[in-house]
Amino acid sequence: MRADELVFMIPLAGIATGALAVFLSHREKMARIKAQAQMTVGEGLRAELDEIKRQIATLRDTTTRFDMSFDAAISRLEERMDRVDGQHYSGGTTVSADAPPIVAEEPTRAYGSSEAPEYATLNQRRG
Repeated sequence: MRADELVFMIPLAGIATGALAVFLSHREKMARIKAQAQMTVGEGLRAELDEIKRQIATLRDTTTRFDMSFDAAISRLEERMDRVDGQHYSGGTTVSADAPPIVAEEPTRAYGSSEAPEYATLNQRRG
């Protein structure tokens, strides 16, 4: 190599080394930023996942309580049905859950007549 080429190559090598250092520093910073962003997203996802797990546990607890309550209600209904099936009324008849309900009818009244005393007093006042 000649001296004039060497004079040109030494500063060029220094500039190239500095540029390489800046480029590598930039890449290192970008890698840190990306890793930090992934960790932040990871932490956000972790918090969201924990919240979903908590909600699922609450939902599981609620459904278990409702299921137990429903089972207890069915047991009570079955006990009532057994009692109704086992009751005897006068004449030895048994009331069954499948039988149509027995409805007591009120006697018909002639309103405004003496047969209905509660209305007769109203008519006597008017008349």
